[in-house]
Amino acid sequence: MATDNCSAVTIMPNWEFGSGFGPFNNVPVGEHVVNYVATDACGNAATKTMLVTVTDNTPPQAICKSALQVSLSAVGIAYLTPASLDAGSFDNCGPVTLSISKDGLYFHDNVQFSCDDQGAPKTIQLKVTDGGGLENICEVDVSVRDFLKPELYCPPNITISCLQDYTNLALTGQAVASDNCAIASLDFVEHPSIGSCNVGTDVRDWRAIDASGNFKSCSQVITINPISTVAVDFPLNVTVNNCANAQALQPPATGEPVISGLFCSPLSVTFTDQITSAPLPYCRRIKRAWKVIDWCIYTGNAGSAGIWEKTQLIDIVDHVAPELSVPADLTLSAVQTDCKASVNFSDATASDCAGNVTLTNNSFFATSNGSNASGNYPVGTHQIVFTATDGCGNVTQKTTQLVVKDGVAPTAICKNNVNLQLQTGGSITLNPAWFDGGSSDACSSGALEKTVIPASFSCQSKGNQQVILTVQDAAGNHASCVTTVLVQDSAHYCSTGEYYTIGGGVRTETGDTVRGIPVTLRSATLSQHTDCDSTGMFQFVDVASDSTYHVIPYNNANWFNGLSTFDLLLISKHILGLQPLTSPYKLIAADANKSGSVTTFDVVQLRKLILGIYDTIPGVTSWRFIPANFHFETPNNPFSAPFPEEIVLDSLHQNLSGLDFIGIKVGDMNNNTDGAMARDLPDTLYLKLPDVHFSNTEIQQVPVRFSSEQLLEGFQFEMHFDTQFVVLEGLVFADSSFVKPENTALHGRSSLSVSWNPSFSTTLAGDSSPLFFLKIRAKQAGILSNNISLAPVRMRPEVYTENRISALALQFSGTSAGSIEEPLQNLVIQPNPFSTATAFRFELARPDKVSLMIRDVLGNVVFEKRQSCATGEQIWRIESDELKHSGVYAYSLGLSNGVVKVGKLVLLND
Repeated sequence: MATDNCSAVTIMPNWEFGSGFGPFNNVPVGEHVVNYVATDACGNAATKTMLVTVTDNTPPQAICKSALQVSLSAVGIAYLTPASLDAGSFDNCGPVTLSISKDGLYFHDNVQFSCDDQGAPKTIQLKVTDGGGLENICEVDVSVRDFLKPELYCPPNITISCLQDYTNLALTGQAVASDNCAIASLDFVEHPSIGSCNVGTDVRDWRAIDASGNFKSCSQVITINPISTVAVDFPLNVTVNNCANAQALQPPATGEPVISGLFCSPLSVTFTDQITSAPLPYCRRIKRAWKVIDWCIYTGNAGSAGIWEKTQLIDIVDHVAPELSVPADLTLSAVQTDCKASVNFSDATASDCAGNVTLTNNSFFATSNGSNASGNYPVGTHQIVFTATDGCGNVTQKTTQLVVKDGVAPTAICKNNVNLQLQTGGSITLNPAWFDGGSSDACSSGALEKTVIPASFSCQSKGNQQVILTVQDAAGNHASCVTTVLVQDSAHYCSTGEYYTIGGGVRTETGDTVRGIPVTLRSATLSQHTDCDSTGMFQFVDVASDSTYHVIPYNNANWFNGLSTFDLLLISKHILGLQPLTSPYKLIAADANKSGSVTTFDVVQLRKLILGIYDTIPGVTSWRFIPANFHFETPNNPFSAPFPEEIVLDSLHQNLSGLDFIGIKVGDMNNNTDGAMARDLPDTLYLKLPDVHFSNTEIQQVPVRFSSEQLLEGFQFEMHFDTQFVVLEGLVFADSSFVKPENTALHGRSSLSVSWNPSFSTTLAGDSSPLFFLKIRAKQAGILSNNISLAPVRMRPEVYTENRISALALQFSGTSAGSIEEPLQNLVIQPNPFSTATAFRFELARPDKVSLMIRDVLGNVVFEKRQSCATGEQIWRIESDELKHSGVYAYSLGLSNGVVKVGKLVLLND
C-alpha cells in the first residue's frame, strides 16, 4: 500500500517473470526478488523490494522396467545398478536421485546376486528422490540366470588289448568338470564297435551338465587290439580195443589238444575222422584230423597265422564175433491163390562189444534183406541164413528153417450137359474123368487124384441126377463141384416097355409165339429140361411108358417187357368198375401178387416195379402158364376154383403132341409183351418248364405242368439230369398237385421216374395245376434246358388219353410246341430197309447232345450212341453187324431237351 500527500498513487510490481499483478506461470521453486514501484500523478516514483519464496509439494514419478534378467559371471556373481531398473523416472521440478534395494528396507547404489538367487524371479525396489526430498518407489521382477557352460576335460585316447576290460574307468580314465555354480551331472555314453574277438574301438562321449542345464561334451577313443601267443600240443597216437565202451574211441579218452598262451576269444577245436583199413594186428584205423583255429587272427588264406593242424592215428583191435539170435524154425501152410504164404518173422537180433553190428539175411523172398526176413514165400523148404558182422569184420551166422506147405485147395471144374447111357444089366460105373471139365491145382505139379459120388447109376437113376466130383492134390487138399447129368436108357436095358415122344407149344392169349421158355418133364424117377424153340414149340423124346409125368413151363425173366403205366390204368379201371377185364387170362395177369383177386395192392406192386423200386415182385414169377385145353367155369372170376399151371400125364402109352399152354405175362393188359407189335405214337404232348438260368450253387424250385389242358387217364416218364451241372435235391408237392409221392421215385440225384393214373375218375390237368416242383441245385452256371431231358431207359415217355397213347416231350418257357422240333431237322435214313449199312442224316439248329437208341422186337437195346454235336448236318453210319440179326427194329433219335423222333428200321438178310 502507498500514499501521497498530493494525489493518488499507482503501484506496479516488477520482477524477472514480468510486471503487473499476474498471474505468473512456470515460476521455479526458490526465492525470487519482486520490486514494487509507486508512482504519483506528478510522476514521482518510490521503489520497495519484497522477497517471494516458491516451494515443491509434488513427489517424483518412479517408472520401472517390467522385468529384468541378470546373468551370473564366471565367479557366480552379478551386480545390478538403479539405472538398470529405471525406465524414465522424473520429477516435475527438477532432477531426481535413484537408489536400489533387495529387501525394500535398505537402498544402495547397487545390489549383488549369486548362484543361490537362481530360480524364481526376485522382486527388486527402485527408489526415486527429488530435490525437495520427496520420493517414490517401483518394483521389478529380476531373474538370475547362469548361461555359462561348465568346463570339461576328457581323459586322453587310449589303446588296450583284447584281454583288458575297456569298461574299467580305472583303466581308461575319468573326465573332470567344473562350473561357476555347480555341476549337476557328469556321465558318458558308449559307442562300441567291437567284434567277436573283443577287438575294435569304443568311442566314449562324456557330458557335464550344470544346475542351469548348460552342458559341455567331449569324446575319448579307446582302441582294443588283438593278442595271440598260442601254443598247441596235439594228442599222441593211441591203440584202442573195439570192445571197450563207445566213449573209449572219443576224446578225451583218446586225447585232445592242450592249448597254452594268450588269445582273445576261445579257440575253435575240431576234428574229422576217416576210418580206413589198418595193418595187422589192427582191424581198422581212425585218422583223426585235428584242427585248432584262432579266428581272431586267422584269415583263411594259405600261410595265414592262427591255425594249427595235425592228424592223430587211432588203431582199433577186435577179435570177438558178435552174439546172434534168429527167429525159431517155422512151419505153415500157403493159403493164398498164388501158392505163397505171407510170413511174419520176428527180427533177428545181435549184440557186440562195440555195439556196431550189421544184420542181413539171404532170403530171395524176403521183403528186405536186413534183420527181418518176412515176406511171401512159395511152397517148399527154405533155409534162411542170418549174418551178423561187426565193425572189425568178425562174422556170426545162424539159420532159420521155414517149411511152407501146400494149403491151397485145387480148383474143381465139372463138365455140364453130360449124358450117360445105362449099359448091359441096367447100370453104369462112373469114371471121374467123364465129369472133369479142366480141374487144376495151382501149387502141386503132380496129377490130381479124382473121385466121384455116386460111383455108379442103375435103372432107378434114370433122368437128371447130381454127381459130385472131388479132386485132391499131393498135399491132401481137396475141392468138389456138382454137376447134373442125364441118365438115359436108350437101349432099354431097364424095361421091356415102350418109349414115346411128347411135345407141345406156348402161345399168348392172342396166339403170339412165346420163345425160349424153359419146360420141365418130371416123374418120380425122371427130371428133364428143354427150351421152347423160335416157334414156341418144345419136345421130349424117349419118354418111358407106365409113369406119371408132369409138364411144367417156367419163366421169371424180363419183368418189364410189355409193362407200362397204361397197364396200371386198365387195372385201375377194372377195380373201379369203369372198364372191367373180361378175359380170365387178363384177370390172372392183373393179380400181380398172386393173391387170388385183383386189388389196388396189385397196382402198388406193379408201380414199384415200373419206378425201379422193385426188380421183381417177391414170391411171384413174371409169367404164368395155363394148359390151353383148360376151361374156366366162371371166366369172369378165374379165382373161384383152382386152375392148373402144369399138364399131368397119368399113364403114357403113345406119342403125344398138342400139350399146349397159354402164356400169361404178369401185368400186361394191352397185349404188347411180344414187342413185335410196334407202338406208333402219332401225337406228342408236352411237359412245360420255365427255362430258368442258374448261377453256381443256387437252388431253385421249378414247376412242372402240362403245356395245355388235357383230359388225362395216365402218364409215365423218366426225367434225367446232367449231374455235371445240376442235381435233383427232391420234389415239392403243392396242395393242388394230383401227382403224389407214391407216383414218383428218385434214383439218386440224377433221375426221376413218374407213373400216374387216377384213383377214382379222370382228372383235368393244365397250366393252373403243376404236377409238382423240382428242387434243383446248380453245380455250375447254366440254363435248365441244356441239362434236363426225358430218356426211355426204363419206360417210354407216354401220355394216355381216352385209351390212346401219345408221346411226351419237354417244352421250355418262351418256345412253342412247334419250335420243340426245330432243333432236329431233315431226318433222312437211307437206305431203309438195308442189308450192309445205313446212315442217319439230320441237321441241328444249335449245338446239342444227341442220342440214338435201337431196340429189337422184344424191347431189348441192341445199339446205342450218344454224342455232343455242333450246329449243322450230321451223318451217323450204322453197320449191319452192329445189330443182332435181320428183322424189324425200332429207333429213337433224341435231343437233350426231350425232343425225340421215332420210327422203324429194317435189316434184310445179306
